[in-house]
Amino acid sequence: MKNKITIGAIAFLSVFASCKKEESAKGPLIPGLETTSIDLRQQEIHYGAAPVLLDFDNDGTRDFIFNVTLVGDPLLGVDKRKFMAGSGIHSLFAVNDQQQVPCMNKGENISLENFNGYDWNLVSAVMLVERWENATGQITWHGNWKGAVKKYLPFQIVIDSMRHTGWVELSIDIASQKVVLHRAAYTKEPEKEIKAGE
Repeated sequence: MKNKITIGAIAFLSVFASCKKEESAKGPLIPGLETTSIDLRQQEIHYGAAPVLLDFDNDGTRDFIFNVTLVGDPLLGVDKRKFMAGSGIHSLFAVNDQQQVPCMNKGENISLENFNGYDWNLVSAVMLVERWENATGQITWHGNWKGAVKKYLPFQIVIDSMRHTGWVELSIDIASQKVVLHRAAYTKEPEKEIKAGE
């Protein structure tokens, strides 16, 4: 596993200690693979709202954060609302060299090892999608998660020095300018691969 600290990850870590935990529900999602499933209760991430912090393994350390940041770009003359996801000191995202995470379809295999140009990284801050607004009020959307409906964000969490693979099911609602978190799951047994959404 490659330990790579990206810009903005430190800020994400500073808020990991402040929000309430998510409740987990245990249960298998597919025969033969024991998983821990989590109902994310359609939580919404939008501009101006508090970050959503998730502690999937209930160890008191926040595993993931979702939030929206506003960045002005004077060179392009646009304001950018960046819909971000961040991993922590015991959690990993698969990240490519453009600092993007894969937008996976149901049934795609989530590998334990690096795959298709994506490397597993600790403490990552990545953009799912961006909303650009220029001085005339024109709005455009950018990013490989643009318009995603119930797609899967792969992750790994490290428990007792062992990797557990998992996914977060989420949607990008451009009309309402928000990210919606539906559900998540990860393997109970370490060092096992999982299929997205199953």
